[in-house]
Amino acid sequence: MNEIKQSEGKNPYSNKIGDNPDIPTNMVIVGKRTVQVYVMTALKVLNRGHDTIIFRGCGLSISTAVFAAQELQINYRSDFEVSNIEIGKRNNTDCTFIEITMSQQSNA
Repeated sequence: MNEIKQSEGKNPYSNKIGDNPDIPTNMVIVGKRTVQVYVMTALKVLNRGHDTIIFRGCGLSISTAVFAAQELQINYRSDFEVSNIEIGKRNNTDCTFIEITMSQQSNA
């Protein structure tokens, strides 16, 4: 009797990389899970051939996004550095967000 309603063939509980066409495949959306989950997701994205990674956190998840970026750089990929940080506010809500873009250092 309790049925899960799926809108237009999309799974509302899907957490796979690349399921949403509106989100770039190199973006990790940070939420309420532990930092390690987002670091492992970022490593999966990098293993798929991307040379940049974007952590996006909104509201209370901003600090988790920062911690995930630091964890990735310090413990896993020391050749990655923060190339851009964008802080803003969504147009239709009062929720602030942060986008941390990390890319591989060029050894020139």
